[in-house]
Amino acid sequence: MPKPIYKTGVYAIRHKISLKVYVGSAAVSIKKRWYIHKCLLRRDLHHNKHLQRAWLKYGEEAFEFIVLETCQKKMCVPREQVWMDKLRAAEQDTGYNKCPTAGSCLGVKLSEEHIAKSKKGRAWYRPTEETKLLWSKQRKGNLTEKQLEALRMGPKASVGKKRSLAVCKSISMKNKGRKRSEETKKKISLIVKAQWDAREDKRLSDSHKAAIKKALNTPGCKAKIAEARKESWKRRRQNAETSHKKCG
Repeated sequence: MPKPIYKTGVYAIRHKISLKVYVGSAAVSIKKRWYIHKCLLRRDLHHNKHLQRAWLKYGEEAFEFIVLETCQKKMCVPREQVWMDKLRAAEQDTGYNKCPTAGSCLGVKLSEEHIAKSKKGRAWYRPTEETKLLWSKQRKGNLTEKQLEALRMGPKASVGKKRSLAVCKSISMKNKGRKRSEETKKKISLIVKAQWDAREDKRLSDSHKAAIKKALNTPGCKAKIAEARKESWKRRRQNAETSHKKCG
């Protein structure tokens, strides 16, 4: 069998008996995408609850992974839509896909409970006066090209930009006291491990190693490491003294 021209393309996870399918596309690597799907399904962490319940009910052996076609990265989403329509992947009787539109949540019907939870989760968000002004200008059509691009990019618009000390302090104050639950920590850990295991080359590049070495050799970093070691030894001595007193 000849090797596919592209590593990217459209795939399906199919139940062998009912022939119900979940159709997706991989814009980086089909092999990696399937590995991540398996890791999440095995740990009961998959985002598609319909597919997850079926996986837990029938077992891993009841499903098969099929590469429907390979294509260029830019064609992944359009071709995914074609296959979703062809295999009726978004219909309840024939598929596991929740969204009828590839690469979008358009057409998904949310329950009243889900809507209430979303509203509650967004209750803390208060847009700044600057953001409100941008929204106002957008509605009036008075935005510059640079401002329009920032709105289109969303969170990505700030990538590579340095925040001012005032902004950093404001973010720090907001995040103080916020603690993740053990369940959330576990989920994040498992997802990161799955993504790491899916990497073909897990070794660090020479440039990456050099950057880490350079960062560790800075005076500030050395001082932090020394302080952390002192604190560690201090805790060890305290624990040793406590245990000695209990034994005595």
